[in-house]
Amino acid sequence: MLWNYKNIVLIILLFFSVSVVASQEKQNKNEDDLLDSSVRHGQLQNGFTYYLRKNDTPKNKIELHLIVKVGISQWDNTQLEYAHLLEHLGYKGTKNFPNKKSHFGKPGISNHAKTSFDYTEYYFSIPSEDTQMLSDVLKLYRDMTHNIILDQKSIEVERAAVLGERRTNNPYRDWLNETIKDNLLSNVGFKKFEEKKAIQGMEDFNIEAFFKFYKDWYRPELQSIIIVGDINLDKIEQKIENNFSNLKPHIDSKKHDEGHYNPKIKLKGQNRLLTINDSTNSNIRFKIFSKSINKGLNPKDENDFKDLVLLKLYQNLVKAKSEMFEESFHPLFSEFFSNYALGELAGGQLQVITMGVDLETGNQKQMLKTIREAFFAWKQIHNGISDLELEKAKVKILNEVNNNSLSSSVSLASRYRKHYVNGRFAKDSQEEIEMISQILRDIDLEQIQSYFKKAGDLSENVDFVFLKGTKAKVPDNNKIKRIIKEIESIEVSPIDPPKEPIKTLTNLVSVPVSKAIKLDKSSKNLIDVSTITLDNGIKIVLKPLKPTSKKYNSTLQIRGYRKNNIPFKNRDVYLEASLVPEIVKYTGAGKYSKFELDKFKAAKGIKLRFDFTKDFQALNGEFKFSEIEEFFSLINLYRTQPRMDTEGFKAWKNNKRLEFQGKTIRGSSDFYQDNILALRYPEIPRLKSDEIEDINLKKILKAHNQWFSDFKGYTFIVTGDFEREKIAKQLINILSAYPTKNLPELDSVNSAEFPLKKMDKTIYLENINQAMVTLSFPIKVERNTKNTILLQLLSMVLNDKIYKRLREGCFSPRAYGKWEDSRKGIYSFNVGFDSAIGNQEKMIEMVLETFNNLREEGVSQDWLEKAVKNESYSYKNRIDDFGFFNMWPDYLQNKIENGENMVSELVEYNTVLEHFISLEEMNLAIKKFLREDYFQKFVILPNNGMAQ
Repeated sequence: MLWNYKNIVLIILLFFSVSVVASQEKQNKNEDDLLDSSVRHGQLQNGFTYYLRKNDTPKNKIELHLIVKVGISQWDNTQLEYAHLLEHLGYKGTKNFPNKKSHFGKPGISNHAKTSFDYTEYYFSIPSEDTQMLSDVLKLYRDMTHNIILDQKSIEVERAAVLGERRTNNPYRDWLNETIKDNLLSNVGFKKFEEKKAIQGMEDFNIEAFFKFYKDWYRPELQSIIIVGDINLDKIEQKIENNFSNLKPHIDSKKHDEGHYNPKIKLKGQNRLLTINDSTNSNIRFKIFSKSINKGLNPKDENDFKDLVLLKLYQNLVKAKSEMFEESFHPLFSEFFSNYALGELAGGQLQVITMGVDLETGNQKQMLKTIREAFFAWKQIHNGISDLELEKAKVKILNEVNNNSLSSSVSLASRYRKHYVNGRFAKDSQEEIEMISQILRDIDLEQIQSYFKKAGDLSENVDFVFLKGTKAKVPDNNKIKRIIKEIESIEVSPIDPPKEPIKTLTNLVSVPVSKAIKLDKSSKNLIDVSTITLDNGIKIVLKPLKPTSKKYNSTLQIRGYRKNNIPFKNRDVYLEASLVPEIVKYTGAGKYSKFELDKFKAAKGIKLRFDFTKDFQALNGEFKFSEIEEFFSLINLYRTQPRMDTEGFKAWKNNKRLEFQGKTIRGSSDFYQDNILALRYPEIPRLKSDEIEDINLKKILKAHNQWFSDFKGYTFIVTGDFEREKIAKQLINILSAYPTKNLPELDSVNSAEFPLKKMDKTIYLENINQAMVTLSFPIKVERNTKNTILLQLLSMVLNDKIYKRLREGCFSPRAYGKWEDSRKGIYSFNVGFDSAIGNQEKMIEMVLETFNNLREEGVSQDWLEKAVKNESYSYKNRIDDFGFFNMWPDYLQNKIENGENMVSELVEYNTVLEHFISLEEMNLAIKKFLREDYFQKFVILPNNGMAQ
């Protein structure tokens, strides 16, 4: 028989197919060896993978995740940020669900999406009884595989949103961090894309390359669905077969690890001395970056878990040792982190330990002395682990493992996602806990000391980095090498043990207690709120609540407040009083420093914050019921024994200077709101940058004694998980004895009224690289339940419209409503957004256009019905539960101070919402309340904004 070309090709193809099938079966078997036997794991013929697990924690919920094996690690120079943009568009809408947000925006449903290093995820959480919603989510996921809406308009909007997401509130800090990361990765074989090129890739967008990216990466071989919760496994498996089995695999398949570089990093053993020129900060800083491979990343077997446990032990122990140095306002180093940029360096492959040192500019001898001291501290930190320290660290890690909710549906879905993307161990969580427990038992002192010695070795894979002004001179490499060699040759003694931590304050601080318990001046109303008036005038308001999770069991949240009557006209007195709450955080109290009290609060699980606004002096706290005496002892310590800590006071001044320079951490995008308040209320004294040096600690302590040492006129609102009678007895005993002496005589009454007038102001701030805008539309409105509901619904629809319209130039635009002065019935609708500099005026026009279109068009019956359902569900959750969010302190304080009935709104709200809000009333309210009579415009620009 003659063998022709076709016969040979057929045999080769057959052999290749058999090999692929055998290889795939072997791979699946290896994957299943790492997988929980309770999960149903399978793969359709087209390569689409699924994980299904029945689970009842929490009950009546289902978690669904669509995972695509493409993230920021898959790119080339023509496709930067394309995975991110595709995630935005997938989250926005598909062929069968063009109005995704509206269709899935039902009560009890949450969803989000994210692009990670090596995967993209689309997530839903739904009620298990909603079978139609389950079917719709699966249909949506199928759509996402090949039917994401990619029209020109949608792409333009989401491109702008991606660009907006890349803008920052703190460009200096972000520039510095990105520059350091680029340097750390520059010699490990990992090619990180440049931020500027990513931005350019969105600006110079190639739509054909984008379509190709979608086709190349969104295909069944690189996709998985994970469903965990209250499900029928057989029925769900059949639904997956029906929805995803006919997706076509690609002939020209890419592999998941394909990208512009080989993602596996490699260390070369070399040390480097690097210099970064910093044109905005002339101070010289020296940083040590010790690099190693993160062997505990995505563990697959016991050896991997041992690497992970050793790393966790090291981090726990080294943190405790470094904190011994840091509990000072003049530590030998300015920062120490055992997990620098955690998870951000080469997808978590690179583990970095860092230490930072601030140096004296221009004095090389002093620089070298400071660097030597830092190296000595580094060696001390990595030396001298005791058996007792090791055992404490083991117990802490074991407690953390046991306390993690590994059995929750969210946690299980996360484990299966890591198994799919990274091949991580995902067997039964109890089996993992037992393995970690055994590893911890087996690790002895010699092993952890060996790990510490290696981690502290500065002879290889270390980057020494100077950050300096452009003209500053720094020591050369040879001098640094000589210091390292010198430190290596000397023996170091262990770090001196820290002071004995504060065990209790109850034996040291006298908490006044009254034995005269009187409950005859108390009352309880229909919403389960009790009010108790004590003989000394202090009021106690109690509201028991159901905790949202075990974390908040037996937790109390407390707010104490009184009106702020310190006169504005006496500028120095007011200013000094306003600074007391933030300065006492630095100066401590009694014989204890800030650091000792911070450790005490952390150990006891106590939170305490003092506040000062134009309207109120207040304290806010949180604690477990078992720590109630410690909590009030702490308050009493601050109240009676303010501390003359000059070093802490200097540290506050230094931080305040950085704050004015825009170099402190900005917690949110609303960091500039104080600047807007200053424009609205110019009569209220505020600290200026050139006044910092003149602030005197003795005067601050005098202000403390005048205005913060008694509780005259205080109301304490206590909410949380407690038994009313039990907590009432203790609070009455404590607060009845609190002093309510007369405050200093006041010869005037403060008057700072919200300005009902048009405003157009520009604010120039340091260290920003974008425009930020707040637009306000204040109105006068009668306060009643129906108007409150109409205003809330109006805020919701305005937010919907603004979000859709402004996504063209901003990542997260928003609109919201708030009472500016509830007593006088002044409410405002507010719109906030950021934009590229120069584009803000166009976006302001878009806001006004959207605002006026809403006035003219109103809302539809369909929108109103959905909004009413959502608000009813949300309101019920707000009033029934507490946890991270708690609406009750604000609500009760507002009602008490306005002299309003605290019962009627809560009793009436959902009834009025569900039965007495018609479409006609809603649209009349839109015309009535959306007004520009007092339109206020605040634009925030870089301090060189005029030049730009």
